[in-house]
Amino acid sequence: MTQNVNRDGLAPSDSLVLRARPAYHGIGTVVEELAPEEVLPATNADYTVRTVPGWADFRELPQTETRPRDAAGLPLLGAPADGHRYAIRTDTGETLGAVTDVYHTFQNRELVELTRDVRGPGGDPVTVETAGTLGGGRTFFLLLRTGAAGIGFGGADELTAYTLLSTSHDGKGALVAAPTAVRVVCRNFHETAIRGSKGRMTIRHTAALPRRVELLRSALAGHAETFRTYRETASRLALRPLTARTLGEYFAEVLAAVRGRSVAELFPGRPSTAAEERTLQASRDTLTAWTRRMEESPGCRVAGIGGTLWAALNAVTEESDHGGRIRRVGGEDESSARLRSRMTGSGARVKAAAHAVAVARLAP
Repeated sequence: MTQNVNRDGLAPSDSLVLRARPAYHGIGTVVEELAPEEVLPATNADYTVRTVPGWADFRELPQTETRPRDAAGLPLLGAPADGHRYAIRTDTGETLGAVTDVYHTFQNRELVELTRDVRGPGGDPVTVETAGTLGGGRTFFLLLRTGAAGIGFGGADELTAYTLLSTSHDGKGALVAAPTAVRVVCRNFHETAIRGSKGRMTIRHTAALPRRVELLRSALAGHAETFRTYRETASRLALRPLTARTLGEYFAEVLAAVRGRSVAELFPGRPSTAAEERTLQASRDTLTAWTRRMEESPGCRVAGIGGTLWAALNAVTEESDHGGRIRRVGGEDESSARLRSRMTGSGARVKAAAHAVAVARLAP
């Protein structure tokens, strides 16, 4: 039995399937169980990708029904250009991206086949937690649950061991295998899982891809151990209580890392210029927002982590994702602006700095 939930935020041709429970945003279709061999039809990802010759200036071609087609009957985009090709979906003929003539495709079915090489603790088989396409099929991913039990802090805050397998077809991304604690349910979480994974393996779509995939198969067996290390770090952060002073010091160090300036520069004792006063006020406003998030967010106050370094790290992350004003580019709405920030902008930098500073404070 399935439960259809809101799919807003995905391209019309995209599909997302989640095991047992919906995402917090309501995107996708929830199923009771999902075996790897059921993923492709369930996510409408049983298409293949091939490359066709690129074109010197396809933008100047007339948009007519007589557009030239290749031997397979797929539309061509202009006059041939050496060294340039386009990756296209063979089911729709849609162009997914521009690639070079050394681009090596890695099909969705091949990604599914990699699941045979992933095992949980003790060699137990894994289950599919989420799977889907992003960007109109430009990315296909599988999130595998590699551990039966997660990390519990006071029985409330839990981290679960996953392995993210992802392949891109747009000429920009790569084939990725990443151990993570992020339940991937959208493009934002997909990028967060990859950027935050310390044990990820990335393979570019070149002629060396088949050979490196064999190395990847061996590396997948070690992802359970990678998550064990991450779990130990998270547990240590949750056991490190903070006083009002040490909390302020942590937040100040994170802000300094993000801004690329010293704490003294951000918090001048006696501002002597208008610029210093503005800097001090902006710094205080940021620390106030992080402190308020830590005090008020349910995720930062659950039993077992409240008042700890782990809670402080979560406060920075939550505020970065959901609080404050986000600069918009072009005609994008607030939701799109926040997504861009989390993926490649200031949000990504803030979260990376928060994690690095937290781990550094664990050192004796």
